[in-house]
Amino acid sequence: MNTKEDGFISFLALIMLMILTLVGCGIFFVAEDSLKTQRHTEVAAELYMDASGAVEKIAWDIANGRIELPNNVKDGTDHDLTDELDFDFGANNKVSAAVRYENNGLRVFAVVEKEDENAATFGAAECFLEDADGGYKWSYRIKTR
Repeated sequence: MNTKEDGFISFLALIMLMILTLVGCGIFFVAEDSLKTQRHTEVAAELYMDASGAVEKIAWDIANGRIELPNNVKDGTDHDLTDELDFDFGANNKVSAAVRYENNGLRVFAVVEKEDENAATFGAAECFLEDADGGYKWSYRIKTR
């Protein structure tokens, strides 16, 4: 048996082992990044649902007269309604909600923000209430991303 061939086979085996190690590391990093993306998507969906709940709560309260709107609500500026939300959005979540009069109705919007060590994630939702007979009634939800 030739010793040159034995060394060559060992060299090929070492190269194949290095290639497999690199492929394994690549798969590991892709899987780790996919898990981070999945978690971020889950958090964004939760925040969107929280914002949708806040919008629906405010819209329902306005339509049923439970929220007293300011007298100057028709001036076209944003009116903060964050204090009207009486349910818990989580310890790390910041919520802001507002209403603006436009197009003969109220546009209600809410944003829920969650900050962690990597980034801030937002969820937003909006709806429109028509001005009807001295009150407001639900018209439609505004699609948000």
